[in-house]
Amino acid sequence: MFNLSVFLIALRDFTESFLIIGLLLGFSKRQNLKKEHLIILGGVSGLLTSLVVILCVFFVLPFIHFDFSFDTIDTIGHYALIISGLLMIYLTYRIHPVMVDNKNLHITSILGNKEVEKISFFVLTFLLVLQEGFEITIFSSTISFLNSFLSNSYSLLIGFLAALAIGAVLYKSYLRNHIKKLFKITEVLLIIYGAYLVFHGVGELLGFNFGFLG
Repeated sequence: MFNLSVFLIALRDFTESFLIIGLLLGFSKRQNLKKEHLIILGGVSGLLTSLVVILCVFFVLPFIHFDFSFDTIDTIGHYALIISGLLMIYLTYRIHPVMVDNKNLHITSILGNKEVEKISFFVLTFLLVLQEGFEITIFSSTISFLNSFLSNSYSLLIGFLAALAIGAVLYKSYLRNHIKKLFKITEVLLIIYGAYLVFHGVGELLGFNFGFLG
């Protein structure tokens, strides 16, 4: 089963990771710092570490369960849908934009440093990319525990590959306006999906069967 929320979160945040790597590569070339190999190494290390951390969380979450009756577990599942939907809406609409703004200010201040050539671009790239990985872990954990490890992992990897393709195109063409549209689209889709989870969870609790919703 394809997990749309994990895919959208992975697509957005991994795309941000590739944008960060591309930004640092472009800055290094423009300033003739010759740090491209360190940036690539740091970016790849950050991406691999992020994938390992996220997959470990996806693997552990399904084992978290309680020794309750079937009806109780079913009720908890409905409440979990509602809470997950509300968290997804809040995180997408309020928390993520604030994190992006702070991140942009942080990167700008670093690259504006007069002694920027002394900065370890490997560590900088690794930490910035790893931060995106932690964001994926946090945001996707609100819903990923309701799905299997294979479903979450498949959706994550599809999102990663889609972000890689988008990142490659952006690095070649610098379509900044298009990437803003992409982020806006994924943001709206996540909010809609969160609203669907709340609607579906409330409906199940009230005894309505929304067969057309799956």
